[in-house]
Amino acid sequence: STIILVGGVYADRINGLDFIRRFRGSLSDKRLYVFAVGGTEFSPEYIAKLRKVNGLDDIHMYYGRGEINMDTLSFFDKRLIGLLRRMVKRKPESEWTLTEKAIAESEGNVSWVDERYLDPVVDFISPVL
Repeated sequence: STIILVGGVYADRINGLDFIRRFRGSLSDKRLYVFAVGGTEFSPEYIAKLRKVNGLDDIHMYYGRGEINMDTLSFFDKRLIGLLRRMVKRKPESEWTLTEKAIAESEGNVSWVDERYLDPVVDFISPVL
């Protein structure tokens, strides 16, 4: 059988991986996939960083951009994003990382959602389902 974990990316950590780590032994006979959703623009370097930070060397991983909905964030998260945005905007735009670019774009509600992000997942797992 197959397990697909879909988790949001917060500070380069994929939400929900605790489940896979906690039950790794009992999941050894399962096909595991992770679909991470974050604000940072896709790049091979960023995906490599996510794999390394989250210990996903042996698990199929996919990535898609999500959204930032300021209306649903806590007061603390809104303040944190505002602080980060101000810090990023002090730097020259040419020096922004992909994550900093996403933070700078996050004024108000922003959506980068595109159903095409799911195409590689569907293509890869369809034969095994």
